Amino acid sequence: VPLGAGPAAEPPPPPRGGPPPRRRLWRADRWALAAAWGLGLGLAHAAALFLGAAPLALGSAVLYAERCPQLPLLVVQALLCAGFTLVHAAGMPVAFAGLEAGDRKLRAFAPGVRLLCFLLAPLAAARGGCVAEAALALLAGLASAAFAYALLLRSAG
Repeated sequence: VPLGAGPAAEPPPPPRGGPPPRRRLWRADRWALAAAWGLGLGLAHAAALFLGAAPLALGSAVLYAERCPQLPLLVVQALLCAGFTLVHAAGMPVAFAGLEAGDRKLRAFAPGVRLLCFLLAPLAAARGGCVAEAALALLAGLASAAFAYALLLRSAG
């Protein structure tokens, strides 16, 4: 019988007793899911940032930025990627904990730290500012990870 021919099929009857019960996740599962989501965002951001500069590295010479002669361009990009990946991976569990607890400050943590890292970008325009920008991005990532870990320990106890 061709598709659409004949009488319309009736939807299946609902299960007896209503919908099946929803499964609840353990706290560790929720934290792991949030961290995985944040890590995925961070790695996607790192891929876009780092792989955008990778074609510049083709060749036999080391490329230095005009404004940042202290470090090679790819080293600076790698440090920035590591910092942003930490910010994303640690910020997402904090934001999810804020959603779960109804705490606005925790919900605003991840966007706030990302905004702070975004505001660091003009440092790269200053002479030698790329080193400070990379260091501050790494520091923001480590601080985010430490805060997320402390929040995890506090929620577990």
